[in-house]
Amino acid sequence: MLFGPLEGLTVQTSGRVVVPVHRPSTVLGPDLFIRCLDLVVDGASVEFANRAVPGQAADPSVGMVIFEVEGHLVLPPQIARRPLPGDFELRVPPATTLAYPWHEYRQTLEEAASVDTSDRAVRFLNMLMNLTRTHGHSGERGSFVKKLEGRQSVKGSEFTRAAAVLEASGVARVDGDMIYIRADFERHRFSGKTLPGQRVIGDVWDVWGPIAEAISNVLD
Repeated sequence: MLFGPLEGLTVQTSGRVVVPVHRPSTVLGPDLFIRCLDLVVDGASVEFANRAVPGQAADPSVGMVIFEVEGHLVLPPQIARRPLPGDFELRVPPATTLAYPWHEYRQTLEEAASVDTSDRAVRFLNMLMNLTRTHGHSGERGSFVKKLEGRQSVKGSEFTRAAAVLEASGVARVDGDMIYIRADFERHRFSGKTLPGQRVIGDVWDVWGPIAEAISNVLD
């Protein structure tokens, strides 16, 4: 049973995962990964944490929600607030039947992925790519440090060590409240989302794999 907030969470088990009804609403994400044999999400509907603000466009930098389910799957019949494009993947075997509206998010569950998308370091790098932008200037793409820290599960002293790895690897530099991607790494940029036609981290794993490993080594 997952009673707590479904945010910044990784769950991997060979058994059954049940998400009971959360009050006032069951919110999935941001940055949620569940890999299990059976998954049951109770309730009549769920919503995705797209951080929408009244009168403003939804924030495109929310971490992904990924479900990998090998066996029995039960999901609510409605999605009260849908994920943004590329923010949700439902990975199931080819024989699994999905009803509306979940069939739109179907991906094939691979037996062995070349890149472990549940890895915290990989998710950290995905969010780094999502958040670093030019902000209307022609220099290096950057993001507020606190924004990057707050949008994924690597926080506090772990975040400090992960940022130090980025700096030591020549990937990024921290300047006050901002973190910037070095110009030399712009050619290795990838999309932190799984949008059609865009390069993802697995496409440039020869570059980012060693960096992800180094970050993993400094996490608790």
